Amino acid sequence: MADADPKIETKGEKVAAANVIETVEAPPTVAKKRSWLRIALMISVPLLIAAVAGYFYLTGGRYQTTDNAYISQDMISISPDVSGRIVQVNVRENQRVKAGDILLVIDPEPYRIALEQANAAIATARVDVSTKATDTGSAAADIESANADISLAQATYDRQNALWKKGF
Repeated sequence: MADADPKIETKGEKVAAANVIETVEAPPTVAKKRSWLRIALMISVPLLIAAVAGYFYLTGGRYQTTDNAYISQDMISISPDVSGRIVQVNVRENQRVKAGDILLVIDPEPYRIALEQANAAIATARVDVSTKATDTGSAAADIESANADISLAQATYDRQNALWKKGF
């Protein structure tokens, strides 16, 4: 019947109730300690995350770094108009160059020899032309001489023909 009427309490129930009250009052002090811990964590964890993010921002991706001192860049192929042996290099490694700068000097000797051969061929052709012009003049003189021989032969023929008709 004690269960049916909650107002009637026995001595054992009062002790149990007192224990319940004591156990109920004890947790708020632990909760206060935990609430301070919770507040401290709620403040310190975001600050720690912000500090780590700030560190990585300041030391990380803003500056380009490399471990082996090579920076990739566009490679540009160059090629000369003529081939040959390189006798002089006018640039150093990693030197900046601009359009029009002379980078390499190619050995000019084979081209100088080819130029001299071409000049010799031109001189030979000029001599051949003058020889042909002289030959042409000589041939014209031969033609005039042959025409003179033809005229003389015609005159001799006409004279012999006239004498034959007269009976001589």
